[in-house]
Amino acid sequence: DNLLHVVDGWKDISLYDPFQSAAVLYGSNSEYGNASPVNVDDPNTTADYPFFKYALPRNCRVSAGEALYLPLFWFHRVVTGNRRTLSLAHFHKGDR
Repeated sequence: DNLLHVVDGWKDISLYDPFQSAAVLYGSNSEYGNASPVNVDDPNTTADYPFFKYALPRNCRVSAGEALYLPLFWFHRVVTGNRRTLSLAHFHKGDR
């Protein structure tokens, strides 16, 4: 789980729920780590992940003074504003 708080500026966030991310976004964790091999900007040319073009993101803008909760296993893409942006992220691994 992650809590993203924007102090100054803004961030555009695209969120993909776990059902979509598990099927179309991730490749090998050993090869890509916590990232996705899919080119989100040009999904139609991603031959290895042809179903990504059908994934429906939830898009939002988080502005200064706002926070966004990012649930565990939700793939997210962040685009930072075109001026200074300051944000804080708190990660929580949950109870073990």
